[in-house]
This record gives sequence, C-alpha cells and structure tokens, in this order.
Amino acid sequence: MPVPVDLRKLQHVCVLASERNFTKAADKLCITQPALSRSVTKLEEELGLQLFNRNPGDIALTPAGRSLVERAKLLLDNAQHLHSDMALIRDGLSGNLAIGMAPYPAVVFLSSLTSNVLHKQQGVKIQVEVASRDRLLAQLNAENIEFFVAGSSLLSVNEQYLVEALTKMRLSLFVKKGHPILKSKVSNARELLNYPFIGALINRANANNFKVALGLPESADFKLTVACDDFSVLKPLALSSDAILIAPHLALGEDLKERRFQEVGVCGDLSILANAAIEVCVVRFANRVLSPAAQAAIALLKQLAAEQSLG
Repeated sequence: MPVPVDLRKLQHVCVLASERNFTKAADKLCITQPALSRSVTKLEEELGLQLFNRNPGDIALTPAGRSLVERAKLLLDNAQHLHSDMALIRDGLSGNLAIGMAPYPAVVFLSSLTSNVLHKQQGVKIQVEVASRDRLLAQLNAENIEFFVAGSSLLSVNEQYLVEALTKMRLSLFVKKGHPILKSKVSNARELLNYPFIGALINRANANNFKVALGLPESADFKLTVACDDFSVLKPLALSSDAILIAPHLALGEDLKERRFQEVGVCGDLSILANAAIEVCVVRFANRVLSPAAQAAIALLKQLAAEQSLG
C-alpha cells in the first residue's frame, strides 16, 4: 500500500509554485532554503515525477506539477477546515448533542439550556427527549442519548452508571387560586382525595411512596387522574379545574410568584408532604467519554442549578 503524501510537503510545493523562488518560499514557510529544497526533492522521488523546471532565476511548474498543485490546494483547504471543525467540536461549539430530561427538570432547565445552544453554540445540533426516567434509561442503554437528567432513585447502586447530583427539588401540592381546599390546612388524606391528582408519570416505587405519605396502604388502588410528561398540559389543566397538581416549586416560576398557583397547606401526619423533595442528577455511563458538547451542557446545567439554589 503506498505511503500517504505528507501534507507538509504539499504545502511546500504550493508555496514554491506561488513564489517561484526557493529563498522567498522558504522565508514564507519559516524554514531554511536547503530544508525546502530537500522537501520538494523528496516528494518528487516519492511520486516518481518532476514537479518543477529549475531554470536559473526562475522556478516553474511542470505539467505534472500543475496537476499536483491543483489537487494539493484542495487537500490543504480540506485539512484546514478539518482542523477548524475539530477545534469547534473540542470547544463544544459544534457537533451533535442528544440528551434526555425528566419532565420536572425539563421545565426548570430545558429552556435555558436550549437558549444557550441557540445563541452561543449555534454549531451544535441538539436533540432532547423529555420522558420518564425509565424511558430515558432505556434510551441511554440503547446509546440514543449521551446523558439524562432525572431523579437518581436506585441508579447510584449500579456501577454501570455515573450518577452526579445536580440539585434538590422541593415537591408540593398546588392548586389554583381560590380552590376550596385552601380554606384551612389539611390534616386528613380523605380531604385531598376528594379531588383529582395530576402530575408527571411516576414509576411504581414513587407511586408507593406517595401512597405511604398519604397514609394509604401500598395495596390501595391509587393512580393519578392525569399522568402526563408534558408539563405545559398539566399547568393549564390545574388552573382550569379543581385538580391538585404535584410539582416542584421551581417548575411553577412566575405562576407561583403571581399567586396563580398556591401551595396546599398540610399538617399532622400529612406534614411529610410539605418536606418532600427529589434529588435531581445527571446520569450517564461510567466508562464512556462524553462529547465536548455534552460536557459543556452538563457544565451549564450545574451553573443553572447553582443559580437556582442561590435564588
């Protein structure tokens, strides 16, 4: 198999063809004239072709030399573009990024993350799947995404995954302004169960934990009336009905500040509901190197999480 042509030698030939003088070409290349002469001669030997007519006071390309320079310029241009493209990828400014987010983290972080890509990392093509943690784990295992953001749950016990804490989200029960249940603090689960519950899709373990918090046996037949991973569906539904929305404070933003939503007050045995929280983590394979774009995305998520906690 022939040895590939050295790009440096091609550059030397192209500069010499432009300058038509060994001394001037060597100065432009920042090498010595003898070094340039050896480089060109070596390439001619490798190709078995004479590339230049060396006449006193003038250096001119042979027909073979003109053909080589024409193609060499394309190769050198492509090499430069390749180097530039790799630099952009290295700096997280180019490439493809596929990630996942559970519904509640998506409400808090996704807009800021995608806005950063749109305005500061325009060369990055980002694809985000918002789904349940179990769905995201399946997507990670299928290598369709590089990482996902969700509650850690039992993932940390599996050495296959690297689970890195991002933030804690306090969960509460919210209803629209003027809801009947806001008249006094609730101490009995039966008062809550008079109204439909809505929220993101939850797995069986989390559903059982919620039933225990309500004082219900694990065998109780309790399900969310509406379970949906699209939070933009849940919020208007809660505002237009007497449904109780299970959500993190951070996910409600201005709606909470403007008191369009109000937290349901609980006391007694239900006080555990007031202290509920989920630890949101970044989950990825432990033995894989992330793309620079993914590394930049995780760094931004950490920054956003820190700003949220300070706020």
